[in-house]
Amino acid sequence: MPLRLRFALILGLALSASALGCAEPETQPPVLSELSMSSSTLMAGSLGTISGQFRFRDPEGDALELNAKVITADGVEYPFAPFAPASLAGIVDGTITFELQINLPAPGTYTVELWLRDADGNDSNTLSAPITVN
Repeated sequence: MPLRLRFALILGLALSASALGCAEPETQPPVLSELSMSSSTLMAGSLGTISGQFRFRDPEGDALELNAKVITADGVEYPFAPFAPASLAGIVDGTITFELQINLPAPGTYTVELWLRDADGNDSNTLSAPITVN
């Protein structure tokens, strides 16, 4: 069954349940754990790579996109565009390896945050780790 049709069927069932006055079934967000960073030191003013991996569990197998952002000590956020790897479709348990390229303007300690969003718009818990910019 094509993925697009599957989403249409889920939406149709949810609308039918609402129309009948029934409670819509709750969906579960993905759960992330075990973040490990392969590289976490960058040079200010130069393009650098933040890389690592984490485990995820998604009971419904509908994880859709990886989201990430880097946050400065004073709260300025550098978001990355969401990435939707096709290899996530239907997977309920696994490991995601990531590489993020960024050019940060000043030395200091930053925080990288990662989370998954599923097809129903549910966000997972957020994993975070410090990165150092020299």
